[in-house]
Amino acid sequence: MENHVAILGNEKGQPSRPADKQILVTIAHGYPLAPLICTNWSKVPQKDEMWGYKNEESRLPSKTRMFEETKKRKEACTYKRSNDDILNKIVKFIDPIRVSLREEMQNNFDALEEKMDVELQVKKDKLANLQKELDAQKVELDAQQADELDAQKTKVDHVLVHLQKMIPGITPKIIAQAVTS
Repeated sequence: MENHVAILGNEKGQPSRPADKQILVTIAHGYPLAPLICTNWSKVPQKDEMWGYKNEESRLPSKTRMFEETKKRKEACTYKRSNDDILNKIVKFIDPIRVSLREEMQNNFDALEEKMDVELQVKKDKLANLQKELDAQKVELDAQQADELDAQKTKVDHVLVHLQKMIPGITPKIIAQAVTS
């Protein structure tokens, strides 16, 4: 027992270092191959089997490798990505808002359209009233012009009558030629 391996344990008697734990695991698994009574490697009886066990153990995948292999995605399967889940949650949250906004926009559009229709009708009514006023003013102006024309005709007739009294034998035709020339 000249080369002893010291295994340090905690208060529960468990190995405190990972290397110590590995030694105990190896001893427990390989007890039939390496009995504890052998204190020298040269005295260990089945060395070849022990090397075979060690080589076989090294061919086994590590826990990390096993985890990676079991978590690989298979081509034939479909998986839900975490982004899809987030996107679905966002869509579920936004969808009612979008519907509400669409309804609000439609209501605003309808109200605006109704307001514009009312304003257009008011403007049409004002335009119709202005047209009526314009027509009435035109009729009034035409009547005034007709009255003024009649008044001027009457004045001209009075002037012609006075001229005929002052100049005997003058006809309205001679007066009209004199005025236009």
